[in-house]
Amino acid sequence: MTGPVNHMSKSSLQPDTRDRINDLAVKGEIQRWQPATLIGGGEDITVPRLMPKRLYAAIISQFLHGERATAKLCRRLIGAIDDPVVHRFLATQIADETRHAEAYARYLDHLGGARAVDANFGQALNQALEWSGPPQAWMLGFHVLLEGEALRTLADFQEFWPCPVFRRMNALISRDGARHVDFGKLFLRDTLPRMAAAERRAIYHQLDVFWRDVGGGLLADTWVPGIFTRGLRQRWLDDGWRHHCRAFADVGLLPSRQISEGAAA
Repeated sequence: MTGPVNHMSKSSLQPDTRDRINDLAVKGEIQRWQPATLIGGGEDITVPRLMPKRLYAAIISQFLHGERATAKLCRRLIGAIDDPVVHRFLATQIADETRHAEAYARYLDHLGGARAVDANFGQALNQALEWSGPPQAWMLGFHVLLEGEALRTLADFQEFWPCPVFRRMNALISRDGARHVDFGKLFLRDTLPRMAAAERRAIYHQLDVFWRDVGGGLLADTWVPGIFTRGLRQRWLDDGWRHHCRAFADVGLLPSRQISEGAAA
């Protein structure tokens, strides 16, 4: 994704969009919570049955690294979008991501500390942060794809992972994440229709590469029977891409027909 970063004036968003984004910012300011109230009270951290503790910690650590990368992205968006209402929301999101990272770090302290970022995941995040195209590309990558994937994965973990501390933390992080996704969808539905079709197709193809880089190699060297087999990982990757493509069509990146055809049209 090449080309100059777009700078948008206040008037480039529709008044209704700006009002709804402002409402989300106010909600974010009201709904702040403190990680220290969730973790550190002496309650045991419960590792899922049959899952090695090191693997559990490695998975949780990737959420930590993702939160930190998203906070960096939000700071870059503030410099790329000239709109005080958008800036207000992004400030609340930076506070959210920082709080989430602290919560994960506190949780991981009970598992021997945070593990390193997965090499493939870290490389994909760095490449996405270096995109020089329009801010819509960043939002699709982080607010729609990564935040959407985090919500999808955390919902699965909420069902199958027994730790009560994680469940409480997960509920609050997911609530914040849903607000971030709503912001991205509002902004994108307002601005994507004004972009040239060729530019939107280029963004779609870049997102495809980004997803394969993020998901294809994530914990690829980890093998646990019944948990991370090659076939299950590929099925998760394919199901995830279909899920995110529906979200891309929903915000107007491309018509759903073109996305289902691989954006060849």
